[in-house]
Amino acid sequence: MSAPTTETEVGAVPDRTPPARPGPGRRLRRWATGPRALRAAVVVGLLLVLELATFHGWLSGSTAPQWDFYNQYNTEAWAWWRDGGALSPPQWMPYAWGGYPALLDAQNSSWYLPVGLLTLVTPLTIHASAVLSALHVGFGALGVYVLLRSSRVSFLPAVLGLTVWFFAAGPFSNATHLDISRAWAWMPWIFLVISASWRWDRLWRWLVAGLVLWQGALSFYPGILVATVYVGGVFVLVTQLVLRPKLRAYLLPLAVVAVAAAAMTTLRFLPLYLTRGVGSPSSDDASAFPLRMIGTFLYPYGSETLLNDVTMRSFFLAAPVFALLPFVVLLGRRVAPVVAATLAAAALGLPLWPWHDAVRHLPGMSLSRFTMSDFKPMLLLGLVVLAALVADRLARRPTTGRTGDRGDLVRLAGAGVLTVLVAGVFLAAALAGDFDEIGWVTQYAFLAVSIVAVWAWVRRGAAAAVVVPVLVVVAAGSGVTAALATPAPWTSDRAAVEQISFGAEVDDLMALYPSVPADADRRPARLAPEGVAEPGQALATIWGRAFYTGEDSLMGYVNLKGTGPFEQINDDLFEGDSREDALAFWSAAGLLIQEPTGSYPTAADLDECVTSGACGADVAPVSYAAGELRYDVSGDEPVALVANETWYPGWTATACPVDDSGQGCRDVAVTAAASSGLRLELPAGSWSVALEYRLPGQTASFVAAVAGLLLLVVGGGLAELRRCDRRDRGRGRGRADGPRGLAERGAGS
Repeated sequence: MSAPTTETEVGAVPDRTPPARPGPGRRLRRWATGPRALRAAVVVGLLLVLELATFHGWLSGSTAPQWDFYNQYNTEAWAWWRDGGALSPPQWMPYAWGGYPALLDAQNSSWYLPVGLLTLVTPLTIHASAVLSALHVGFGALGVYVLLRSSRVSFLPAVLGLTVWFFAAGPFSNATHLDISRAWAWMPWIFLVISASWRWDRLWRWLVAGLVLWQGALSFYPGILVATVYVGGVFVLVTQLVLRPKLRAYLLPLAVVAVAAAAMTTLRFLPLYLTRGVGSPSSDDASAFPLRMIGTFLYPYGSETLLNDVTMRSFFLAAPVFALLPFVVLLGRRVAPVVAATLAAAALGLPLWPWHDAVRHLPGMSLSRFTMSDFKPMLLLGLVVLAALVADRLARRPTTGRTGDRGDLVRLAGAGVLTVLVAGVFLAAALAGDFDEIGWVTQYAFLAVSIVAVWAWVRRGAAAAVVVPVLVVVAAGSGVTAALATPAPWTSDRAAVEQISFGAEVDDLMALYPSVPADADRRPARLAPEGVAEPGQALATIWGRAFYTGEDSLMGYVNLKGTGPFEQINDDLFEGDSREDALAFWSAAGLLIQEPTGSYPTAADLDECVTSGACGADVAPVSYAAGELRYDVSGDEPVALVANETWYPGWTATACPVDDSGQGCRDVAVTAAASSGLRLELPAGSWSVALEYRLPGQTASFVAAVAGLLLLVVGGGLAELRRCDRRDRGRGRGRADGPRGLAERGAGS
């Protein structure tokens, strides 16, 4: 007797739902025992070895980068995050040059999350910052690996790209300039998210892309940021024209995310613009590239006979790159965006072209004195990516030397000519330029080994599994040798230099914070030289201690060039007949004094004002905090008063009758005095005066940043809904969602 037939079995549509996917635990076990886990272990292990072998001094705290690393890149950055950071952004930096808006210096790591996260764990000492710099180098190398793998470059060539980028010029020659060295770390990630290989079908991809563009922009030196916009624009344009992705799949989401990231950067750049404007610290370009500079692509760059500052002259890439680049003739049209971006960086950045002066007139290009350095990260990244693509192309070819294809033979002949040319140019550069003999001979030997290995691979069919690891080892050897050959920019005795720079080690200075009591009635006198200030004292590192201790200093190494008050104070301190009066005024404790007939009160008037309160009116200090000052002022006549705090847009003043309990308060205009101090006029009577600084545009920047974040969430959410809809339609037709993903995974093996 047959089993009873159910209604479901008779009338139902056949169930075409794909089998249930394995659970998370099973998928994790599959991954852990599969080739992906092995590849991940190799990458992580290689990065650890490179980090420990190269940066053990930074990691242990015995060494740190040189020169500017001991200045505002770290001193002011620590003060910004300590004084409030992202949750309660500081408004005023009182620690140098009479005080200035907290976002006036674009190089202070404000809103840069890696620094903020680090300060949650440890104070931003020179040692901690050096560790963070070492991690940035590894982060950048990993970015090249991910960029190449996303472009379906096979594993070993991607590892080669990782190794080469780890030792690229910037993180070593520009280690002292954090906003330049960080640009080298973020650049591969920037080009990853603007490439056609980045899919826009998941919410997390929108958020990651927005985060990369936002934080990358905040990490960059201003000139590099502008250069990246130009070269990145060329890359995106050629990608759209040559690869022709659908607008909705590439250009439209990229544009939306770029707008969102730009809105988020207003957290720093809008107040910066409203207080500083758009200007250039210098209209001169300091770049130079005589032909012998070609040698710096491979050789040590420490010779003082080479042009440019030592931090700006290196173009180093490990030797295997130059053995592989001649074979770029084997690559197809899909590499056109990389080629176009590389050529654009060379055309716009190198000062050997007749149009170089015209480049300076492009919008934004006058922000930097180092045009060549600004385009260098994109130029060298393009060369590394092309070299890795060549290695991948060779790894996928049949035995090249035994093919009968005439076009292939012609291209190989061209590669041979280019190889001879590369070897000849580097030899000529070594002989004509003033390069260290041991250094150039060593690097030329690495180049020779690389050329032999690559041609053995091409002509004799050697296995990629043998040749590429050899090239990785050669790249590591070439990189380490080059880094050690020019140690000055990236190696210094940390403890000794801290002692020389600040008069004590940073840990000890931090222990003195806060130097100003919370109940202080006035700002203490500023640290300043005695007698007459000399120009050489202006940027001395000793004043940087104020950022750690919480003291206020008159001078200091901070990038305020081009701002009116800074330039005014410099002129008054170091030029003219009022130098002593200027020094006395700006170094004195906080005060309100009757406006003098000249630019500055006399030293005697200042002393009487501070000690007895006779300041042209009776003035008594009430309270002081950074950017917030209160005084009681009384007088029988109207009076114009000047405070020895610098004027920038954002200062406000309120005057309330002392005996009126807040009734009858009035806003008082705050303007710039002849000295660039604060000037305000009070009527006769007794007044409680509150001076307060608030960054212009901060509220608007918060609104813009939130709008940018919402734009990312909405755009990513819509993409997620479309993906789910496509998946559901596929299931309705009896197709699973998996084959496309499997194909992509297989293609990138």
